[in-house]
Amino acid sequence: MMARDLYRADSGQARQYDRELEGDGDYLGTWTSDLFPVPHRGALDLWDTNRTDWRGQSIVRYRLVLSIYAYSVTFEGEDFSPSPMLAIDSDAAAGACIAFFAAYADRYSGAGHEGDEDAPDFTHEQWDALRANADGLSMWAAELEEENEG
Repeated sequence: MMARDLYRADSGQARQYDRELEGDGDYLGTWTSDLFPVPHRGALDLWDTNRTDWRGQSIVRYRLVLSIYAYSVTFEGEDFSPSPMLAIDSDAAAGACIAFFAAYADRYSGAGHEGDEDAPDFTHEQWDALRANADGLSMWAAELEEENEG
């Protein structure tokens, strides 16, 4: 997953998206979680970009929104390719995408990583949202990946 100019923070009232018609690609689905402590919540939307990477794997567009009350932080990108063993519209693929964000939150848990060469190019608000929701992201990813095994 690359983290260049693909992310933006969105504060204020959470926007409603027309998920079927917005942007390029085929809408794959929306995943939400109640594993975050109240009043936090998360939502992930995925789209098939109808493009492949150098391995021939589908490239998936994503939008992860982490919200608390009326404040939302959005992460967007077109650089996720799930494992070739997973259907791109599966719970496990969604869980894998969320797991990247959980890993970022875990690896860069302390303040001051925003300038690290290896750290994703997130805004300060995005880093704060990841750190505040690290446990919820990990549990959500594990739950979705586990559903694929069951």
